[in-house]
Amino acid sequence: MSHQTFNDGRSTTITWALILIGLGTLFLLINAGVLPDWGESWPAVLIIIGVAILIGAFFKKPKLPTNGSV
Repeated sequence: MSHQTFNDGRSTTITWALILIGLGTLFLLINAGVLPDWGESWPAVLIIIGVAILIGAFFKKPKLPTNGSV
């Protein structure tokens, strides 16, 4: 009998939480004057991040299912 483990969504939730915390920190630092205002170039940064995520997904090794035996 094979037993497969499934992602329960925690890693996705943690990822989105870290993204929101990072964006909030970024905007806070810009508003506080610590970082320069990006003006019109911020969409390009989002596009670059998205492309990097896609490239990482293509080169990620697939996880093998576990069967529960040691």
